[in-house]
Parts: sequence; C-alpha cells; structure tokens
Amino acid sequence: MTMHMLPIYYNTNNNKKRKKRKITQKEISARLQHEKFLQKMGIKKPTVDYRHEFPNLTDDRPTIPTSDRICGFSSKKENNKYTGTKIIGIATMHKSNMVPISNKKDAEDVSKMRRN
Repeated sequence: MTMHMLPIYYNTNNNKKRKKRKITQKEISARLQHEKFLQKMGIKKPTVDYRHEFPNLTDDRPTIPTSDRICGFSSKKENNKYTGTKIIGIATMHKSNMVPISNKKDAEDVSKMRRN
C-alpha cells in the first residue's frame, strides 16, 4: 500500500515533544575517560572560534533615494488595435484550436482539416 492511499492520521509529521534522557554516571565516566585518552594522544579541543563577524552594511548605504521612494510618472500606454486587412478571419480547427485565416487557401485547408 502506498502512502497516498492511507488515511490522514498516517503521516510523517510527529509533533510530540520527547523528554531529554538523563546522563548516567556510566556515560559521564566514559566521556571523562575518552577526554583523558584524547589528551594523552595529543589531541586538544579547538581554541579558535571559527565564527566571523558580519560587517555593518548600514553605514555604506547611498544617499540617493531608491526607486521604492520615487514615484514614476508617464502617460497611459495606448491599447494596440488591428487596423489592417491581412487577417480575413479566425477559424476553428482540431479540438477548438483557433487558427487565423489570411487567404482563401488557408480557409480551404481548415475546411479539409489540413495543418500548415
């Protein structure tokens, strides 16, 4: 059975909070013994902090106002309107496909269900 066929309560979102497990004395002694072993082998804990400071970029902002503060001004664009005589009409061909008709041959091809 696949996952999409199971009911809603079979999902991977588990929101239960788990209790933290208490560290036992055996685990504490094992950690201390391991740290002693690492020191004996010459391995030390890293003392260098690898985190880098982020530069303060707020001081380097330009004094020029940005485009979100400047209002644009222009006149409204006129709508395009077809005024020529190139297209005679529009025909329907093959599953409601709208086809422009530009000459008599195109009209005949559409009526015979031919594609260009």
